[in-house]
Amino acid sequence: MDAIRRQQIDEVLNNERDVNKIVFNIEKRNVELSTDNVLPYTQLNSEAINAVGSVVNQLLILLEKKKSDIMIVATDRQQNGRYTMKANDTVHTVVLFEDVLQLYNTAVEPYMGLKSSLTQ
Repeated sequence: MDAIRRQQIDEVLNNERDVNKIVFNIEKRNVELSTDNVLPYTQLNSEAINAVGSVVNQLLILLEKKKSDIMIVATDRQQNGRYTMKANDTVHTVVLFEDVLQLYNTAVEPYMGLKSSLTQ
């Protein structure tokens, strides 16, 4: 019984080793094929990165404000059974999304410039 079990273990180990060899050879061939850098390397300067970070922080604050307004509306509905005038005004400010889009567009603008310079 012990010899049969040992033989099965050896077969499994040998199969794993053979599969690992095959995978290693495939990866080795893939590395040889992809040595050319297809896209040129472009880096943003630190000023652009800091500007994007600032805009992202503003965007986070704006989204947290919208989240807070939604919680106010939900709480108002639970307490009163209907929406009050304050809740209606809050809903109006929540559904306006132009300010979010403007901040988002400002944040991704430097990266979009990189993309267009790479494709030309």
